[in-house]
Amino acid sequence: MGPFVYVSGTTATGEDGNIVGVNDPYAQAKQAWRNVEAALRGVGTGLSDVVRTRFYVADIDHWEEIGRAHGEFSGR
Repeated sequence: MGPFVYVSGTTATGEDGNIVGVNDPYAQAKQAWRNVEAALRGVGTGLSDVVRTRFYVADIDHWEEIGRAHGEFSGR
């Protein structure tokens, strides 16, 4: 295994397999971050080691809500 971990294709899917926060971009972004965090923990690292993020959103008008969740999880 190399020194890098790439996480992609993360959605707002909860542990039950259902989408969390239907029609709530902030809740969906938070769930996606929780999923990324869990994936990183699974390989022995964490959010503090993330150097780049990229989000694709269905409606850019919700950028502030998504950005707020990003800041809460990334510390940026």
